[in-house]
Amino acid sequence: MRVAIAGAGLAGLAAAAALSRAGHEIRVLEQADGLRASGLAINLWSNATTLLPGFGIPSDHLPGEPFSRMLMRTAGRDAACVELPPAGRPHVTVERAELLSALADVLPAGTVRYGARCDDVSDLAAGHDLVVVADGVHSTLRAAVADPPRRRWQWTVWQASAEADLPDVPPGACSAVVRPGFYSGIFRLAGRRVTWFAEQPARRPGEGRQLLQDLTNDPDPLLRAVARATPPERWTQWRVHDIWPGRALHRGNVVLVGDAAHAMLPTLGQGACQSLEDAAALAAALAGTANLSEALTCYSAARIRRVRRMVALSRIAALGRRPSPASRVMPGELQVRLMAAAGGPLLRHISRPLPG
Repeated sequence: MRVAIAGAGLAGLAAAAALSRAGHEIRVLEQADGLRASGLAINLWSNATTLLPGFGIPSDHLPGEPFSRMLMRTAGRDAACVELPPAGRPHVTVERAELLSALADVLPAGTVRYGARCDDVSDLAAGHDLVVVADGVHSTLRAAVADPPRRRWQWTVWQASAEADLPDVPPGACSAVVRPGFYSGIFRLAGRRVTWFAEQPARRPGEGRQLLQDLTNDPDPLLRAVARATPPERWTQWRVHDIWPGRALHRGNVVLVGDAAHAMLPTLGQGACQSLEDAAALAAALAGTANLSEALTCYSAARIRRVRRMVALSRIAALGRRPSPASRVMPGELQVRLMAAAGGPLLRHISRPLPG
């Protein structure tokens, strides 16, 4: 089958890897001049890392730094520990550039055409058996399949990667700092490198530099350390918009994957994971029948309920990070313990690899 994929981000490259290994003729069209890989990092939970060998990445060379527990802090000290044993391959924190490069490297030479802009799906659809739209949350091609999204939730995150000595974050662990109206996550990368983010809903977009400056004098020594290790020019703001998935993820021979189909808030760290699940599910659906329409219908049916649930849960998690009258008067340790008691089982459940 001749397949055109619009976009060489995570969803597009994963779909290309999965479909190429299944014997399809793949062409990836990317309007940028090269892989658009920032120096920032993402979490891949076990439901995603377990899929990587199926994309051609050797199981003994999985990228990223593993973690299996989260230390939750308040008032400058650990108040709860959430155990996160993987149900499949390890959860990892991986730099986006490393992951994209690993996926690109498994593709046949010349698969990705850079500097190739796609503005019209109809030409691609006429010249290929299948068109995979993977051009991200601001997709210009999504309209070929779905109506414009209605209400979209927004979320602002500031993030950086830096080098720092953090004895409070032991190997195999990550840390979360929780306060009313504030949440920060700190994850290890290889060597002395760490990646960290901060969310403070009361801060307006554009106020990240002041937030970073405030954190350099924070009472929590862990936050002080990562803030002081972060050059202001590397402190990146992400203004995230989600997309509620429509009733179908395909129309004709055009199908949506990744953020173009179901962008979600980053509060559960499942956005990248769901892109990888999409790629695996699409390849499986195409392998299950020679009828393209039937295969794409199976793909939509397999994915819509799953990704709608992830978008909804990510919104609920965002609500839980906003300040409330109860959180303002609740003792910090109690708030952290309640969050750990509710969040731990949820994270363990949604990160389980899907059957098959």
